[in-house]
Amino acid sequence: LKAVEKGWMVSHFVSGAKLAYEEILMAFETGDLEIINKMASEEVFLIFKDVIDDRNKKGLEVEATFGGVRDIRIKDVKFDKKTLEANITMIFRCDISYTVKDKNGKIIEGGPDKIKKQKDIWTFSRKMNSEMPNWYLTKTE
Repeated sequence: LKAVEKGWMVSHFVSGAKLAYEEILMAFETGDLEIINKMASEEVFLIFKDVIDDRNKKGLEVEATFGGVRDIRIKDVKFDKKTLEANITMIFRCDISYTVKDKNGKIIEGGPDKIKKQKDIWTFSRKMNSEMPNWYLTKTE
């Protein structure tokens, strides 16, 4: 990718992916579809939206606190030389505390003092050498 786009650096990508991960994850937990829509492909957005809509229909409320990324690494890189499409798959391990409350405010999952260790595998995509510098979340596993 460095050969295709002057100035592209792995370290900048990884730090940007880490920030995007936290932002998208917390937007998902809090139901902020606007942020997810700006940072994800339509396919990923619709998957997240379905889950958020389902939570809302059930009257569930999520409170979450991001405890930080414990580990981040690149799992795979794919590059199409014809289309200049790059796909970088990342593994994130993080700590998150979350509480799910029903419509009556009763805790039904988690709790403010419960820390969940979470692992996510996300793929970010972008056309290299384009005017648009943003990477988009295009796949979750």
